[in-house]
Order: sequence, then C-alpha cells, then structure tokens
Amino acid sequence: MVHAVIRVLLEDPVLVVPAEALVVLVPVVLVPVVRAAVLEDPDEYIRFNLGHLGRRRAAAVGAFQAAGLDVTAPRGTLYLWFPVPGPEKSEEFCRRLLIDSGVVLLPGSAMGPGGEGFVRASLAIHEDRWEEAGRRIQEAL
Repeated sequence: MVHAVIRVLLEDPVLVVPAEALVVLVPVVLVPVVRAAVLEDPDEYIRFNLGHLGRRRAAAVGAFQAAGLDVTAPRGTLYLWFPVPGPEKSEEFCRRLLIDSGVVLLPGSAMGPGGEGFVRASLAIHEDRWEEAGRRIQEAL
C-alpha cells in the first residue's frame, strides 16, 4: 500500500521532482538481509536495532519539532504519527510537502479512514536524513 500511495503522488503530471532531490521517509525493506541477521544472532539483532531506533526516534522527533510539527516520541512503534498542521487533508498536505520540499511522507488516509488528519513517517530511515527533512519541511511551511 505504501508504494501505491507514493506512486500516486509521483505520477501527478504537475509534479516534477527529480528522484535525487527527494528525502524519502518511508522504508524500503531488505527482507533477505534482515532474515539472515535475525537467524544468525537474534539477541544481538534486537540490541543493535533498539539502539538504532532510539537514535532515529530522537533525530526524527527533534527535527520535526524544530520544523514546527506537533510530534511526540512514540514508545513502542517504528513510526511517527502526527496531526496535519492546519485544515488540509492528509494527502493534500503530503503532496504539498513533496512538491515544495521534496520530502516524502505517508498520508494517514492511506492507512484507512481513521488515519485522515494524520501523517506517518518511518523510523527505519537513517538518522542522518532527519535533519535535512526537518529543515526542508520548516522552509515549506
């Protein structure tokens, strides 16, 4: 579903954003690599990922809060969920951010009607990307 939503956003004939200009905040999963790591040493895999996710969560929340978004740190999820700032629908907001800043976020409406009014970003994205994403979002808002 995530890829379908991004495809819809990117297939807009008005939208012309070069791929290298995007800051994609939705994951691309490498299932075979993850499966091998889990099978090799599951406890180490968990410790390693908890450390990475903690750093990514701190970077993401800090960057989005600095951009003026109402974001709080999740306690047990791989995603940030935050309300759309203002009256726009979630897809309109995400499309505008994509066009104005090159930041790709998932509209909450892509997750069903209960997600409308919210936006989702994945914490699977490397922490180095969050500062740039926050800066771009702040400039676009």
